[in-house]
Amino acid sequence: MKLDIKNRKGAEVVRGGLEVTDGGSVDDLQRLTLLPKEGEARGQVLAPGKKLSDYGLSEGSQLLFKDLGPQIGYKTVFFWEYFGP
Repeated sequence: MKLDIKNRKGAEVVRGGLEVTDGGSVDDLQRLTLLPKEGEARGQVLAPGKKLSDYGLSEGSQLLFKDLGPQIGYKTVFFWEYFGP
């Protein structure tokens, strides 16, 4: 099954879509959510361990990629926290 992966702005993240086996599970995909329904601000987060078919995903379904933004390491946080104000 081929899934279309898009970001919040609607741009395609994976060109040509992502090929997933029909019996695939959410564990095969990480940081993806369902598109929000009309009137909702956020889409449903895919729960680990569930099958993709539990969400009614089929050929050509669209998923949203959750961008966590820039990340910094724990050592950097620790350094600045104890360096002082």
